[in-house]
Amino acid sequence: MTLDAKNFLAQVFDVEPFEVPDDASLDTYQRWDSLGHMQLVMLLETHLGRPLESEEILSIIDLESLDQLLTMKTGSSHS
Repeated sequence: MTLDAKNFLAQVFDVEPFEVPDDASLDTYQRWDSLGHMQLVMLLETHLGRPLESEEILSIIDLESLDQLLTMKTGSSHS
């Protein structure tokens, strides 16, 4: 998991990246509700410069899946 994924969540939830738990997910992180998820999607779409597909939106369920989407779509190798 990368700092980029934590930075995205931190920006959406208006917290510091270190405040985002390593196991943050839709099920475990109280701040990550449906509205927060849509804000995350909007930030990702701005970052990627294109709308996300429905399957991509639904695949974002935790930091790992967010990281995978960022890595796959930006072609970066994060660490």
